[in-house]
Amino acid sequence: MPSTNSDYHHDDPERERLKAQADLFNGADIERLKAAIGVPARALAVGCGTGHFAARLRTEWGVPHVEGLEMNAEAAATARAHLDAVHVRDALDDAPLPSADLVYARLVARHVPDARRLAAKMAAACAPGGHVLVIDADDATLLLHPAAPAFDVARAATHAQAQAQGADPFVGRRLPALLRAAGLEAIGGFGLTLTSFQRPPAAFAAMLRPYTLNENNGLSASACAAAQAALENDVRDFSWTMFHVWGRKPAAAASR
Repeated sequence: MPSTNSDYHHDDPERERLKAQADLFNGADIERLKAAIGVPARALAVGCGTGHFAARLRTEWGVPHVEGLEMNAEAAATARAHLDAVHVRDALDDAPLPSADLVYARLVARHVPDARRLAAKMAAACAPGGHVLVIDADDATLLLHPAAPAFDVARAATHAQAQAQGADPFVGRRLPALLRAAGLEAIGGFGLTLTSFQRPPAAFAAMLRPYTLNENNGLSASACAAAQAALENDVRDFSWTMFHVWGRKPAAAASR
């Protein structure tokens, strides 16, 4: 079953946006995850993109071996500079995922047509006693002030286009249930909220650029430009929560 994981253009501005996105919480996310899960010997980043967040598992978390899996060949080429290996394929194809002690997906579950299948495949690839970690947002927590009607139109159109393909921009609230359904135990997690106290509006506008792209919302060029301009010129305060949820694979469970 093919994935619909968003395949944005990986030009220089997009690489910079993804790198900034990976560094949103200034290390607070990695420190909390490390304290909760420990230091695994091997990690697999499912949908690793350009590899900037996955690289932090080695440099900040101390994971000795980090591999990635990415369906976009251009992004995978960038990720190879940061990781031990990168597999170019769709996470939802029929083949099993490479095994690891930590199998995680960051901002991937929201894009695939079957997040339950994704969680099940990640659990199957996880070594007994290891952890599956899913990091994603819930767009119901995306709050802007003052109101930006032009952006709201683009956001609604982006949601409609994604949901028509089976994706779920509100998947954050479902993460614990997805991991339980995959047979994992000791479900834990936390939410980190990004706000305008931590990032200037211009940085937030850049982070939300995918919502204002015609390829993602199907709107006219003028509507897309108006949506981006509303983000950049009108919005001054914002908040958005990223959920970090993990589960442990039972020690007696098979890894396949």
